[in-house]
Amino acid sequence: MGSSYLLLDEYLCFLDKGAGVEKQSPSLLDVGVQKGLSEVYWGQKASRERGGIFEWTKDALGDGDVEGESGCGTANKNLLDW
Repeated sequence: MGSSYLLLDEYLCFLDKGAGVEKQSPSLLDVGVQKGLSEVYWGQKASRERGGIFEWTKDALGDGDVEGESGCGTANKNLLDW
């Protein structure tokens, strides 16, 4: 199941945490997404089977205008104000 996720580190490198030695792609900022993906194993079929394909839209995340709805998972968006 672990290979059904695409993992990125803080340097925008894909991480392959499958069986064996952990691999890391070059930074996507340097080589682009396609090259980065070619450096690690990603189980696309397993990702689809677990429902890992999402359509990210603002509407799907909620805009926080309705009580109990927020893209950050909290009913009170003011909790995030500094």
